Amino acid sequence: MVDADILALYRSLSSRVIELAKSDPAAPIPACPEWNAQQVLAHVTSVAEDWAARRLDGYGSDTWAAAGVARLADDSVDQLGQRWATAIDAMAQLDDEPGMGDPVRFAFGDAAVHEADLRGALAPGTTLPSPTLEAASNTAWVMFRSSLKRHGAPPLVVRLIDGAELRHGEAEADAVELRISRHEMFRALQARRSADQIRAYDWSGDPEPFLQAGLIGPNIPAGRTGLATWPDDDLIETPVG
Repeated sequence: MVDADILALYRSLSSRVIELAKSDPAAPIPACPEWNAQQVLAHVTSVAEDWAARRLDGYGSDTWAAAGVARLADDSVDQLGQRWATAIDAMAQLDDEPGMGDPVRFAFGDAAVHEADLRGALAPGTTLPSPTLEAASNTAWVMFRSSLKRHGAPPLVVRLIDGAELRHGEAEADAVELRISRHEMFRALQARRSADQIRAYDWSGDPEPFLQAGLIGPNIPAGRTGLATWPDDDLIETPVG
């Protein structure tokens, strides 16, 4: 069942992404080095269209994503915006996907990552609006916590600068603490920071057990597990105040 709150966030997000792409369609996007701003817009549009049409074979793979961008290569930014709006309307009518759940949550999560990608290049020092960032980062944390549990990682307390706390494990006295902004945590947990960048965060103890657990999700290249799921290269972006 479509979550009405997430759907509303997704619609607002789409408007922002369109405006960002429109500001400089040809701008290279370092977080997505194979795409420019317009191609990032084509990607998030194609994701919504593929959900609406149930074209989900290979979902999240590089091949699947590239096919979607190629399909929309001749569309202008305005045309992409119209197509995205139409696809979101269609998605609002979808039932849960077996084994996955609410399609809008998947499309929203992917688009939130790419809004941040565009902001890093076209609006440096800015981040997603708080409701969008909170929803997207909480989902990213749930997925990472699942990986931590699966790998038997020690207790971890993430103390966010906005005052929230996120926890893995029970033994608080023995827990490693990480102090970090919500934006930076979101970028890290969406494979936008290298292992070396994450090691440099404000940890109270050894970060290696958490890095070794690795990331999970459709944006992680097939065959990569554990430490190999973090990007090899640093992505340098203007810090968000």
